[in-house]
Amino acid sequence: MPPEAGGVERQRVAVEQRLMALALGYLAFASAHSPRWRAVFDQRLADDYAVPASYLDDRSRLLALIETELKGAISHPAKRYEAARALFAAVHGIVLLALDLKLGAFDQAACAREIGFIVENVVRGIAKP
Repeated sequence: MPPEAGGVERQRVAVEQRLMALALGYLAFASAHSPRWRAVFDQRLADDYAVPASYLDDRSRLLALIETELKGAISHPAKRYEAARALFAAVHGIVLLALDLKLGAFDQAACAREIGFIVENVVRGIAKP
């Protein structure tokens, strides 16, 4: 393996680890503070009601954390933003289904492994030349 390949692999692993830390932190918060977490996502606004700017700002900051980790692999800002949204949505969906017991009894370790599968494969996919 060329020396630069080892550096690329180390970088990929580091990105994967940082994204996993974010995702597992999200899972931990959602499971430990379910009413607060649900207050953010279970709220439905009337069709004629604008989403509050503070919510949009918070969402932007959340996605920016993910985008920062993807910056080295996805140079185009719009594509990086879409990738961050997709990764967030995938992790959120796993957490939501787990907490709602839609796939069986809640098992935080199993949920973490499912999140790991998504994060690992996303990072591997975007790291391919």
